[in-house]
Amino acid sequence: MNVLRTSVLVPLASLVLMRQTLCTSCLPDDEPCEYDLVPLAADDETPWGTTPAADIATLELSQHGTWRWGESTEYLDIDQSGFELPAWASFVHDPETVRYSEHVDGGRGVACNGPTVSVDGTLTISSEADEVILSVPLTVLREFGSVQTYLSTPQYSPISSFSAALSEKAKFDMTQVFGSMIWIDGVRLQIEFFYHGQSMLSETTGGGVFTLVGKFEGDE
Repeated sequence: MNVLRTSVLVPLASLVLMRQTLCTSCLPDDEPCEYDLVPLAADDETPWGTTPAADIATLELSQHGTWRWGESTEYLDIDQSGFELPAWASFVHDPETVRYSEHVDGGRGVACNGPTVSVDGTLTISSEADEVILSVPLTVLREFGSVQTYLSTPQYSPISSFSAALSEKAKFDMTQVFGSMIWIDGVRLQIEFFYHGQSMLSETTGGGVFTLVGKFEGDE
């Protein structure tokens, strides 16, 4: 079984995924979080004093670095297993999706998100010869008072919606690819994607596997 490798990205992904899945273990008296959702214009002010236009301009800077595919396992086959190459990573946003959300009600017994700016877009990883390695949709967000940078924790199921380079070799009740993307110090991009397969062993217990699918590290 593959062990999920420790990195700065995985705890961040776990935290955000936990916050997004607000009521998977709610008690009967718990209440779902309710949010006020407002579209943002390019020149509106964010909770941290910038504008969406200025923030997104930084997020959309193409970054050079290294892409590495994970190793194939007994559960998952990766076409270019272990292959590493210089690459470019770029994020392009959809200007119609820039939005601000704020908790307004509910949430007793659960952890609600703070004021958050989010935007949908597409992440593309390309080789230096401009060949597309990976292109996936995702949502980028920054929460006021939490991690002081933009990040994304996307999930893809079925895994074919992530990449045709992956082939499952074992049967699980649930499979997905989940990722962590963060701009270190607001600038340098780091990305990791993992495969997760899980099955129920009984009504109350389950088991699963994690394995690295791919990783991008921006140049220092």
